[in-house]
Amino acid sequence: MKTDATGKKKTRLLIECGGGLCNRLMALNSALQMADHYGIKDVTIVWRNHRELGCDFEDLFLLRDGIIVKDYYIGARSFAECLKQGRVGDFVKKLFGYLRYRVLKLVNRKNEISVAAGEGNTGSVDHREIQKAAEAGRNIYIHTARGFFGDPFELQVDIRPDIMSKAVAMSRQMGDYVGLHIRRTDHVSAMEHSSLDAFRKTIDRLIKVSSELNLYLATDDMTTYDAFLKAYPKNVFRQEKGAIDRVSTAGIQYALEELLVLSKAKKIYGSFESSYSLMAAKIGNIELEIVENDI
Repeated sequence: MKTDATGKKKTRLLIECGGGLCNRLMALNSALQMADHYGIKDVTIVWRNHRELGCDFEDLFLLRDGIIVKDYYIGARSFAECLKQGRVGDFVKKLFGYLRYRVLKLVNRKNEISVAAGEGNTGSVDHREIQKAAEAGRNIYIHTARGFFGDPFELQVDIRPDIMSKAVAMSRQMGDYVGLHIRRTDHVSAMEHSSLDAFRKTIDRLIKVSSELNLYLATDDMTTYDAFLKAYPKNVFRQEKGAIDRVSTAGIQYALEELLVLSKAKKIYGSFESSYSLMAAKIGNIELEIVENDI
């Protein structure tokens, strides 16, 4: 345990960001705002590289003063898959990352403070418990995929310049445009309530009003890209071709680029209950309209 100049114990906040890209951003934004609020100077970001998000923190963001990042490689493949496929190197790397992570959790088991589920992707913590720990100089460990303090959509970290520059270049190339975010793959409620047909009807309505309208499409499904680019070749555009997956550095960097391009649109037509649609609109301070099926 570290101490300050007076010998008083210093609290360290450890924030384990769970879920996908935008869930992690909400948790991280909340944690850093909470640390500032309670005067906690030492912050550790616990970042697992695994099947939900397959890259390290430094692949996306720049470090802020006073922040330590602990990256834990868990990987997208199971131990059994690694062995079956003869990926001994991946197995060893995964095992080492997993053991390091379990030790961290064991050491901090008494310091963990839970986040109570709230509406949507938000949550809350017991502020009396946080205040008590900070005053006593005890470490605080929070593991969540939710926003839980302040404004979880207010970015508290700087995005890597190479990622930002690609997004800015695409935005300038598009000029005046509207954003589309079509969430597919594993998001059941988005696919159920924001169907492809509903997006087609939205695009048809928009183009009917302005035939030259530029529409920037972001999605996590390549077949959706192909279908909409083919159906609306003069109106629908996407970021230059890149990896569309969650389990590679290139795939997550591409998702962050798309998020930033969406945030610079005039308006976003997004998917039902998608934190990605919401995050893009909040970052850009622009209107978000959720595309829903006709009742």
